[in-house]
Amino acid sequence: MATRRRRWTVLTPLVVATLAAVGASACDGNGDESSADPSGVDVDVGDDVPADFPADAVPLPDETVASSSTTGRGGERVWTILYQVDDVVAAAERYRDELAAAGFEVEASFSAGDEEGDLESFTAVGDDYIVTAFAGGIRGESVVSVTVSPAFMDQL
Repeated sequence: MATRRRRWTVLTPLVVATLAAVGASACDGNGDESSADPSGVDVDVGDDVPADFPADAVPLPDETVASSSTTGRGGERVWTILYQVDDVVAAAERYRDELAAAGFEVEASFSAGDEEGDLESFTAVGDDYIVTAFAGGIRGESVVSVTVSPAFMDQL
């Protein structure tokens, strides 16, 4: 058991660093930016919830937005929003409850933690969208990354 706990002690900072790097690379702090990949994929980044986010269909955490991105091709979009949180476990539980109240079904979840930090993740499926949330924190630095994609994406 000590080996497993040590592994999470190492993995938790890596997950938090990865989430933070994704958020930092998504926006330089100057607001929204947009680019198009030669493959036809559009990428929009910013520091707020994207304007085209389906807020009427998918609730979002009531936390501080650190960065956001929208990717897509044609009319289909995938949104990723990175939040700063004080308590990983509490933020994940609140968000899981909000999604359940909105009719989403949590189909997979994972939790790990020790005295150094916590890691929470879950996938919630609704009629039109799939939500994947990853929350990680260590030594007071905590983030929640929420990715929302159309429900058909699970069939690709």
